[in-house]
Amino acid sequence: MAVYYSPDILRAARALTDLPAADFAAKAKVSRPALRNAETGEKHVTLETIERIQRAYEELGVEFTLPGPDHGAGVRWRTPQAKS
Repeated sequence: MAVYYSPDILRAARALTDLPAADFAAKAKVSRPALRNAETGEKHVTLETIERIQRAYEELGVEFTLPGPDHGAGVRWRTPQAKS
């Protein structure tokens, strides 16, 4: 199920992965401008683009969390990441 995530949450997801925008856009199979639009909210982004972005983050181990009674929406690692 696709959920609209704010530009802030999408930027936070990419920050978790520590991937440059160009590298993540290639992984998600979206154009760099489409990723920028999703992360800034400046222009319309298609549902297909959001779904590709979400799927790519989930494949990398990022989990999107919906808001609850005591917290807002956000992102986190699905499983703890090993320290390098």
